[in-house]
Amino acid sequence: MAVSPPRKQWHDCAMLPEDLVLFLRIAARLSVTAAAADLGLAPAVASKRLARLERAAGARLIHRTTRSLALTDDGARLLPHAEAVVIALEQAATALAPGPRGVRGRIVIAASASFGRQHLVPLLPRLMDANPELSVALRLSDTMVDLVAEGIDLAVRVAAAIEPGLVARRLADSRTVLVASPAYVARRGLPASLAALAGHDLLVLPGQAEWRFATAAEHVVLKPAGRPEGRLVIDNGEALRDAALAGLGITHQALWNCAEHLRSGALVPVLPALTLDDGRAVWAVRPGGAPSPRVRAATALLAHAFAGTPPWERDLPAELQRRASAMT
Repeated sequence: MAVSPPRKQWHDCAMLPEDLVLFLRIAARLSVTAAAADLGLAPAVASKRLARLERAAGARLIHRTTRSLALTDDGARLLPHAEAVVIALEQAATALAPGPRGVRGRIVIAASASFGRQHLVPLLPRLMDANPELSVALRLSDTMVDLVAEGIDLAVRVAAAIEPGLVARRLADSRTVLVASPAYVARRGLPASLAALAGHDLLVLPGQAEWRFATAAEHVVLKPAGRPEGRLVIDNGEALRDAALAGLGITHQALWNCAEHLRSGALVPVLPALTLDDGRAVWAVRPGGAPSPRVRAATALLAHAFAGTPPWERDLPAELQRRASAMT
């Protein structure tokens, strides 16, 4: 009878927390050099730590070429577990922070007005109940702020990339979808293809001269309505969504900004199999240096709240659930 080799015990793995933190940063930045800079490490030190983690895991976690970096299948499997370990350690540190319960003092948090109202304000009771001696100043603005100059402790940004010099933690994907109201669909019909989409009334943000899509075979660029601007241009994402709700046309929205309306049927997905190729994600961003217990506590809460399937992607219409599953 064949005997299976013994399974690795936890003490054989020896995955060090600092190596897991580095691995998460590499996965977020897709660059060992950038991850090292975020963590204040020399690139050579970061490479040695990555090699140490791969030895402990018994698997190659990162595939690197001269031009690109990507997670291997083993790296992708490790990622959620590494996040869970780091979150647990941060929560443990918060629990042991000074004060009768939780952390104390004042934290200044910045976010866009739309995301902040919809997804940060509902989390404030959890943060403040867990930390009775913590006070929060939430600054909501659609203008990009200088964190250091404005005295911001922590910012939540939805962006494709974060400027150098800041420490960023990826919290969740920010998937996007084309949407329209049932009234618009009843009047104009649903486009069956990208080519047909160009003949519809498209609602866009200023400067949105192109919509980029990724299909199974290629990347496609569509110029809304065949001209630099769509039929209606609005400089606010929530107002653009509301214009779609009013039946004025088709727009693309982040799921975090329209999931509620998709669940209720007030908006319907258009060409849901398409991926809008904007590369955006939700990030927790802070100035460099060691984070305060307040920042650690807030970041850990955000990471826990948005871990796995973020709230805005839960209970979506079936066609969007299939799309989300195919993309993960």
